[in-house]
Amino acid sequence: MLVLPASMEQTFVEAVSQIEKEYKMTYVNTIERVALRRGREEGKQESREEAANVLAALITRKFGALPDWARTRLDDADKPALNRWTLQILDAQRIEDVFV
Repeated sequence: MLVLPASMEQTFVEAVSQIEKEYKMTYVNTIERVALRRGREEGKQESREEAANVLAALITRKFGALPDWARTRLDDADKPALNRWTLQILDAQRIEDVFV
């Protein structure tokens, strides 16, 4: 691992910035790529969890307490299913109609 002295960090940042401008591309090292990928995955998971929580709240509001089987379906669902079910709750007459 290479560690620059604090006095050289600004010079390095400026040099990289100049190269990025010259080649019209962003410099991203391996660690940054891994961190960005991990951050995107965490963001997707948080978004999926939030969608599940919103749908759980809507179901509870419309039908009462959320049964265990429904919580399991929400926890296991991907984002497209959660989006579809969220729309279906508008017309659902029973909780089972949400998960069609």
